[in-house]
Amino acid sequence: MEVRVQSLRTRTDAELFMQEIRSCVSRTATRSIICADHRAAPIYPPVVVSQLIALFASINPHVDRAGLLIAPSNATLSMQVERILRETSNPLRRMFFDPDEMAAWLAEIQTETEASRMRAFLGRGRRTGWPAPL
Repeated sequence: MEVRVQSLRTRTDAELFMQEIRSCVSRTATRSIICADHRAAPIYPPVVVSQLIALFASINPHVDRAGLLIAPSNATLSMQVERILRETSNPLRRMFFDPDEMAAWLAEIQTETEASRMRAFLGRGRRTGWPAPL
């Protein structure tokens, strides 16, 4: 599953995001591999962080691995994501600042077709000028 997060500013944004992720996870016959690009996202309000913790915890049984890519310049978001990961207690979910490192870790359990598609997805984000200025 490829996810590119631009912004989650409100409870409603987070609820819609949660519905979409749960829907995608439930449609897969096997467990999911999530490649989530948060490089363009600003910091998340506390209500959004709380909802992301609930979402991640609820889908833990359905996820083989999840990589979350954060802009190295966004220290506040990286602290928020560290908290989310810590509170959902899943060692198969990791935060990265380097898209190549994340791609290599996720590719360990992907098919070559999946890995190729993921690299293209991450490359498109890089070409659009991310990380976005804070």
